[in-house]
Amino acid sequence: MTEQTSEGRFHTMALDAVRFPRRNTFDLFMELIADFPLRSTFEYRDDTPFHSRWTWAQVGEGSAIRWSCAPHTTIRTENDIADSTATGYGILYVLAGGARVIQAGHEIEAKPATAVIYDADHPAQVDMSAQNFRDYFFVTIPRQVVHASAPGEHFTNPMRLITMGSPLLQGLDYLAGVLGRRSGEELGPVANACRHLLTADFLMAQRQDASGAHGARAAAHLLARIRTEIDRELGNAALSPEWLAERFGISVRQVHKVFANERLTCQSYITHLRLDYARNDLATSLFKLRIATLAYRWGFADPSTFGRAFRNRFGCSPGDYQRRIRD
Repeated sequence: MTEQTSEGRFHTMALDAVRFPRRNTFDLFMELIADFPLRSTFEYRDDTPFHSRWTWAQVGEGSAIRWSCAPHTTIRTENDIADSTATGYGILYVLAGGARVIQAGHEIEAKPATAVIYDADHPAQVDMSAQNFRDYFFVTIPRQVVHASAPGEHFTNPMRLITMGSPLLQGLDYLAGVLGRRSGEELGPVANACRHLLTADFLMAQRQDASGAHGARAAAHLLARIRTEIDRELGNAALSPEWLAERFGISVRQVHKVFANERLTCQSYITHLRLDYARNDLATSLFKLRIATLAYRWGFADPSTFGRAFRNRFGCSPGDYQRRIRD
């Protein structure tokens, strides 16, 4: 059924075994959506009759659809994309139920009150939740519309999850209501606002990505400087995360943070390096070394602390190691 208002045209349909008792409802569904601008391949494996209810509207050069349905899988294949006009960005908003979106090896699980942005002009798969009730809203926004709002910007890797804290999702939530009410006078203005919100969301994400990359480079540079200082001060018994924080004018928390993705914590790195140097001395010295001298040389508080650390690391005492090397 098509409804014409002063500001927009809405296409609505209710499809189930009660309304179409003598038809394969999934085959009928495939026939009815054949003219949708977004070509897709659908998989339905349940033995029960397929059902769906939707309202669809053209929104400028994009489109919007609000629908509930039986759980199924929607796939955008290379052939589907080739048979479609350029679509741009797609946003799948989950009002009830859930969905899993897979694209380019990435997978995002969307729950109610969340949405997934992805590139609708690249292959993707959407798996609908098997929960009892599903309600979705999907909108496409042409790439050129978004890019025209931010000339000179180049958006990459748009796929991500957005939540209700985002102004974009709040706008989409309102637009889903507009479609549900089939409010023609609101459709265009609200859809246009969502386009601007999507551009703003992309710009914000891009700034955050750039800021994160800058932060990662700064952290790597600081880590390299700290490691150089550790190597230089290894014999200093006071060397510790606290000493390094004071030396670099940063907090102890920052010292620990730059080691967060490393194999060893800051203190463990210091201890491992001290033990490596001490073992090297034991292995290369032409003379028998006093264990106490070696302990103090490499910054250990006392010989017993050094001995315990050496045994824990290498499985024998410093004295046994030295005798083994000399024999």
